[in-house]
Amino acid sequence: MTKKLFKDCRFLIAQPERREILRGASVLVSGASIVGVGSAADLIRLAGTGAEVETIDCRNKIVMPGLVNGHNHSPWSIINLVFSGARSTAVTLPKQTNTAQAVEDYMIAPKAWFREDSTYDLAMCGLMDQIRYGTTTTADSNNYPAALYRAAVDSGIRAVIQPPMISNIVIDDLDDEGYLAQTAQCIRDYHIGGSDRTTVAVSPDWPWNCTERLLVKGMELAEQYDVQYATHLFELVSEKEEADRVWADRGGAINYLQEIGILNDRTLLSHGVDLEDSEVDVLAIAGCALVHSPEVQAELFARVANVPRWLKTGMNVALGTDYGQFDMFTAMKLAGLLPRLARGTAEIDPWDLLKIATIGGARCLWLGDKTGTIEAGKRADLITIDLSRNSGLIPLCDDGDWIASLLTRQGARTPVSDSMVDGQFLRRNGQFTFLDELEIVARAQTWCEKFASDYRRMLQSDKPWHRQVWPLFYRPNVDSEGEYARAVGGK
Repeated sequence: MTKKLFKDCRFLIAQPERREILRGASVLVSGASIVGVGSAADLIRLAGTGAEVETIDCRNKIVMPGLVNGHNHSPWSIINLVFSGARSTAVTLPKQTNTAQAVEDYMIAPKAWFREDSTYDLAMCGLMDQIRYGTTTTADSNNYPAALYRAAVDSGIRAVIQPPMISNIVIDDLDDEGYLAQTAQCIRDYHIGGSDRTTVAVSPDWPWNCTERLLVKGMELAEQYDVQYATHLFELVSEKEEADRVWADRGGAINYLQEIGILNDRTLLSHGVDLEDSEVDVLAIAGCALVHSPEVQAELFARVANVPRWLKTGMNVALGTDYGQFDMFTAMKLAGLLPRLARGTAEIDPWDLLKIATIGGARCLWLGDKTGTIEAGKRADLITIDLSRNSGLIPLCDDGDWIASLLTRQGARTPVSDSMVDGQFLRRNGQFTFLDELEIVARAQTWCEKFASDYRRMLQSDKPWHRQVWPLFYRPNVDSEGEYARAVGGK
């Protein structure tokens, strides 16, 4: 078995939580795992006499754990067409004051367009883009989870597949029972079985477009298989206000979710934009984890989540991109700067940004024992940044805090030189090792052109691709006289 030695790292950020930079250290990888961190001479001796060792010269490279994307929809490059104007005349996303209308106009329509082949091809493009900019682990959600799984395996990335479940619209002929059955099958096929690089989480799409029964049954399914439970929460303008109004008789939205038992230590919540301090405390005490996706919050004209408050509670916090063509280095930059602009609060410490983009994200996805740091026994998920080809990280000096600040302030859209997952190079010397970039981009572009054409025709026909069962935030009485079954069946 060929071992790999990342030799004489100019700067090694092995464990961001420790807030330290190692200079001149090396990393030895054997198979899928990290064997040790130390001097090159000691690690060569550790490799054994006569061992075949591939050396990666890191004298002018930053070496660090691969970035962990806590929330992503990798095929969703098409959403940029919606935001930028796939209509016959160019439009931009207006500032929505009506959450239900915003979801209908800009999220549900594209969601219903996907099929198995378009999901796979666009996911491959999104994941390739993530890998280029340092992500080695991603949470990924879209309809057609089998296509997401194939894309994860074929791209080489580590992935948590989150098959979405939804009650208030019909887009793939599944009702609540159908979604639960599909998720259970995904767990058996891709979590218990399948690639060692993939896991599966139960994932109601949104508390406000799922029946209470689906939310509760989903948690029971997560408990049965001991997997995570992931959903969106407080992403859009007026969402919290509307949810609190609809569930006022249950003490408001957060109290409702707590009352039905879906806030606990297996719950992963993405966005959390308008959480009040007292609600953050409720989530922290319950053991929930939160994912912050700053770039999409700016796209949606939402307010900025109070991430400094989240961190003070000690809860697990991750960063996410939400869409395939956003990157984690940019997420770190925006997460650090937006609180100052939007809230007048201090920016997040650069070391905390590095932490939540690596080991923090890994813990949020229940992968902290596998990835997120560079230390003996962990999986060999790491990236390098070639400083000889990076003018954006000037001025560089040996001060650790300064390096952390540079990476999180000036590292936006930084391509990595080397990327490794489970000891396998996905990128080497700035090039993909086995992904055919030209083919992947060409196939994605073809789908984007088709979507733009299809979307224009759909808008002109005023016939949406999905069928609405009931409006967002509506509370159906699913236990009375088969109301839900009749609604889904269109009767």
